[in-house]
Amino acid sequence: MILHVLSGDSLLPPFLEAGIPGDVAVFRECLCDGPVKAVSLYELFRTRDEYLSGEDTSKAGFYSEHVKPEIEKIFDSPEETEICLWFEHELFCQVNLWFLLSELKKRRRVSFVGPPSEPYEQRFDGWSALDGEDLATCFNLREEIDGSDVRLASELWSAFRDRDRDRLRELSNEPPGIFCFLPEVAKAAADIDERPESVIRELIEKGADGFGECFRAFRENYPVYGFGDLQVRSIWEKVAKQLS
Repeated sequence: MILHVLSGDSLLPPFLEAGIPGDVAVFRECLCDGPVKAVSLYELFRTRDEYLSGEDTSKAGFYSEHVKPEIEKIFDSPEETEICLWFEHELFCQVNLWFLLSELKKRRRVSFVGPPSEPYEQRFDGWSALDGEDLATCFNLREEIDGSDVRLASELWSAFRDRDRDRLRELSNEPPGIFCFLPEVAKAAADIDERPESVIRELIEKGADGFGECFRAFRENYPVYGFGDLQVRSIWEKVAKQLS
């Protein structure tokens, strides 16, 4: 039995097109955004639900109905299941991957499926340009997770969770294993609470015309973060309010 853990809903249509056998769980979390410090999964789920729901009553119940069950499907899968983790190389996906591997450290059959890492300038393009046939090729090239990958992922997750910037920078020098662009990604993780905000501030101060222009510039110049419009808009609104 195989359980494919997809990095988001956008990957599901081409994955189904590929006709790859196995069950699917869609990881809808974005652990790089907001608080993640917790002493248990239960506390983490509660913290994340409160943060992502915020004061928007229309979001009430979404986490418990659409996010948490998919994560529990992973951890509750039978021991003999091969768990295939489909995640991109940028920080957004890598933080989620670190978390999952740290929680799956006792499982024996875990593998990593990533998009092409070449050419270098397209290393953070992810799944966006791939069709079903491409995904089938990625699956056939999947890498088995070994103890060193799990150890490194656990340390990266712990350092990120605790916002230990010095430790993240130290870990950026570790042998990367399956984490192809570890030096760049771990350093971005160390600077996540300051660098994106300072970039958006600089763009606004230089006359960027509204959110759309800021978002395009941020995505083009800082693809390592992998932020979507929700993450960048949150930063943009905060900075724009401070500057108004």
